[in-house]
Amino acid sequence: MKKKIGAIGLFITLCALLGGCGGFAEPLAYLPVPWAGQEAEADAWLLLGPGPDEGSLAGAEWGIFESMRQPGHQAAPDENPQPITVYVPVRTEIFSQASEEAQTGETLAGGTFIKVTGNGPLWFACEGRWLYGQDLFPVEDGRPTETSLTATLIEGRFAALEEKLPEGSYWNHMGQELPEGVETPFSVTKTPCEHSTYGQAYCNFYSGSMLGLFSQYGHLCQCLGFASLLSDRLFGEAAPLYLLPHGIRPQAGDHLRLLEYEHSLIVREADENGLRLAEANPEYEDCLISWQRTFTWEEWEALYGWDVECTVTRYPFYQEEGRWVALEAIPAYTPEPGVSGAESP
Repeated sequence: MKKKIGAIGLFITLCALLGGCGGFAEPLAYLPVPWAGQEAEADAWLLLGPGPDEGSLAGAEWGIFESMRQPGHQAAPDENPQPITVYVPVRTEIFSQASEEAQTGETLAGGTFIKVTGNGPLWFACEGRWLYGQDLFPVEDGRPTETSLTATLIEGRFAALEEKLPEGSYWNHMGQELPEGVETPFSVTKTPCEHSTYGQAYCNFYSGSMLGLFSQYGHLCQCLGFASLLSDRLFGEAAPLYLLPHGIRPQAGDHLRLLEYEHSLIVREADENGLRLAEANPEYEDCLISWQRTFTWEEWEALYGWDVECTVTRYPFYQEEGRWVALEAIPAYTPEPGVSGAESP
């Protein structure tokens, strides 16, 4: 179970008495809880069988998100894929496979209109070769948009997830007695799960791809499980994981893991002003869902200076001096014999 908010308050008090812990910014300035006291209004979505007075979405927990899964490193083609007309503004690398390691040495000329297929959001096929979706811009009414094909798809998937996991509701399965570790990824109620009373008994669990980085927990719940769920539904569970280098700004969909706070957040938006974030359990007590926390870039950089354990990304490249730099994928996770189901924060 993650540290309670009271422990954080004690830490902040000690920091103040000691002159700010050597100049570190006070963390609560960057982790506000403006939603405290608000009453959740979302209806309960129970997935593993109806309660006495509630309906059920049994068997439908993946539902509309099936199209977001990728059965391997590359995007899953539709049975009858519809070509997408895109604009390629600058000379772009061509890949033999949907992988940052599969550069062919060939390029596509800038100023080119082409048709691509695939579900993305990162890779798209063209005549047996692959192009990176961040280099492609959808064409609408004969004109290219200002947002890349990858960013467009990520935004659409975020919108669907926000509808499925609404602001102010609770990511738990209150009212259902389930063994610990049973995955309930889209169970949402309007009742807090009161960790100080029930522990993890009614928290949701979802491990997915992130378990490879946090295998010590055995299975993932609360903020970490929620972050894993969002990441997998945005990019596909089989999309590789990468660690973003220190100093590189995160993008929409990146997973921010805080060390001192033992907390995980997903970047909902990143623009010139800073970050908007998605999270569960911001108050460490009830698995509340929020899509509204924000960091300015100054706040993020100050927090990054002392409390960020890592930034986990699914994007295979990052921008440096106007060019793409390939990241090295984290090796695929193989469960170790005898891993116990430790509590995940």
